[in-house]
Amino acid sequence: CNVTINHAPFQSCTPPVANAGQDMSLTCAVSQVQLNGSSSPSNMQYAWSTINGNIVSDGNTLTPLVDAAGTYILSVTNPSGGCSSTDTMMVGLDNTAPSISAGPDMNLSCTQTLTQLQATSSAPNSQYSWVEVGGAAIPSGGNSANPTVVSPGDYVVTVTDLSNGCSSMDTALAILVPCILPYYPPPANGKLDDLIGS
Repeated sequence: CNVTINHAPFQSCTPPVANAGQDMSLTCAVSQVQLNGSSSPSNMQYAWSTINGNIVSDGNTLTPLVDAAGTYILSVTNPSGGCSSTDTMMVGLDNTAPSISAGPDMNLSCTQTLTQLQATSSAPNSQYSWVEVGGAAIPSGGNSANPTVVSPGDYVVTVTDLSNGCSSMDTALAILVPCILPYYPPPANGKLDDLIGS
């Protein structure tokens, strides 16, 4: 009885080099990012997985679209032999809104017909936008920290941190102080020859 044993030829496999790319961040202005993996050699088989994140699309390519912070793992497989390697990158989340103040309430009166509001922000690179709730015009500085106003009302400032697109709002009042005119008793005969106050 003769027995023949056939051996499959040994096939070596060189593990590819996986590179998941640079870490990235989501912000108030950026809700999705496209990862940018690579491999050496190219033309391998790719698969992404995640811890706490979310892959929106293209999870079997080098450039998937993701929309959640988390850890993302790129697995690269050499189809000739099946050996593989992995690499990891992080997607962070920067959604901290600036701490702001619209400033103290300000007064308008007969003698003070305009005033300047005084907003502040914790973010050094801030963008300001003021509106008056009733629609009153803002003569100047409506996109600055210190607008000039001439009408009483509720003035709302929206401050956006340009580094991450996050915004906060606050309100300051412009209050009209009633004018109190001096009292002059009426003349006995009902007629004055001199100008009042002279």
